[in-house]
Amino acid sequence: MLRQVARMPGAGSRQRLNLAIAYGLTGETETAMELARQDLDEHAVRSNAAFYRMLRGLKDSRARMRAIGAYLGGATTTAENTQPRRR
Repeated sequence: MLRQVARMPGAGSRQRLNLAIAYGLTGETETAMELARQDLDEHAVRSNAAFYRMLRGLKDSRARMRAIGAYLGGATTTAENTQPRRR
């Protein structure tokens, strides 16, 4: 469904980045990065990829959902600490 939304006329960065996080969470990091490059600079793309890896490593589902919520609320990550950082 996200793929269809991201490809719709008028789809914006929010839709593409939501799809990127979905790919990132399933381990399809290269696909996620390719999508993110449409809207973010390379540093932000790499930071987001680190964030996706960190999310996949979280065993506590509540912590994972909080982190995803922060991301979807407009956060990116820093490569140094993989904690959400506002754009």
